[in-house]
Amino acid sequence: MHEAHSADRTIRAELPVPKRRVEVVGVLFGIALMGGFVLFFVGLAVWNLVHGVGLIQSGVWLLLVGAVTWGCFQGSGGWRLLLIKFVGLFTTRHSIVHVADGDRPAEVWFGYRVFGRRFDYVRVPVDKIKSVDWHTGQLSDQAGRDVNDWRVMVWFYREKAGRDLHFVSSEGPKEDVAAFGLELVAFLRDAGAKLVEGDDDCAYARETSP
Repeated sequence: MHEAHSADRTIRAELPVPKRRVEVVGVLFGIALMGGFVLFFVGLAVWNLVHGVGLIQSGVWLLLVGAVTWGCFQGSGGWRLLLIKFVGLFTTRHSIVHVADGDRPAEVWFGYRVFGRRFDYVRVPVDKIKSVDWHTGQLSDQAGRDVNDWRVMVWFYREKAGRDLHFVSSEGPKEDVAAFGLELVAFLRDAGAKLVEGDDDCAYARETSP
């Protein structure tokens, strides 16, 4: 436990989130490949429009790219949050912090540090946290067996959207992900979240009044 300051809030504790460097390398490769593909054909479409060649196909392609870009913008909550999410793909210094001071409600911030500054994907009041769980992902579902794609997720209540979730950990084998999941549950309990074990040892939900 320690105290630090972020803007005008006091950080009471911080939990590092494990993230492997190989993931960053994979992201770089994927973005370079996909970005190069998209930019090449965007440039080709613009060239075609300028020279009056394949007007319909080029126009449809540019509209499709524009629609996808706009959809990402809308779904991410604005350009600032979209940029925060994008930069977060390239850093391994992710962490969760417990913030509490004065009369304001205690919060848990999910984000990362880069260039000496903190950036957060989401900030959740402790009393809005609904549950924490970890399980396999889509690859295991498709393969019909465990392919070591376990992840930790935090579910919480958002005023306008209702229930929402945030992926916390990287994908990995159950024993590694479960160990971090238990660390996270203990961290959130220390922050004030009343979490109790659910139907199995991979889920913890907010305690409800009898």
